[in-house]
Amino acid sequence: MVDLYIATLICGQTYPVNFDVIPSGRPLSVLTNSVRFGYYSTRYKFSREVSRFNAYIKDYSSMPSFWQSGSKNKADTGVPDVVGLMVSLMVGMKYTETEAWNCPIGKSVWLTATHAILNGSESKIVSAKAKAFMDAEKKKKAKAEKKEES
Repeated sequence: MVDLYIATLICGQTYPVNFDVIPSGRPLSVLTNSVRFGYYSTRYKFSREVSRFNAYIKDYSSMPSFWQSGSKNKADTGVPDVVGLMVSLMVGMKYTETEAWNCPIGKSVWLTATHAILNGSESKIVSAKAKAFMDAEKKKKAKAEKKEES
């Protein structure tokens, strides 16, 4: 209950972050607000709230799968991935800094990947059809292995 309370406070923030809304860390303050949050969540079905939060996170962070190239010579630039995404949004798609930081991570990856591909990058996104085929093949293989073990 405490974790969900704090997670909703953090995820409800936009850039620039207002740290005043996040509990100060005083255990009594966090506990009091969590109990209050838990009361309302229980009143409105806590398990449903957890499911809704999980759906939010899954949607917010859904990003494409990429085909892996044979070589793994990706040079480590030292730039954190999230900073690279933000700069790509600002430079390539003219987002403001605030818009870039408030863009969902999954959407950021989709936008920057698509922008890179449209500008000649060799990256290739795995299509939904190909992903479904690979998942089906993986299930077949697991089923065959399970059958062999029996």
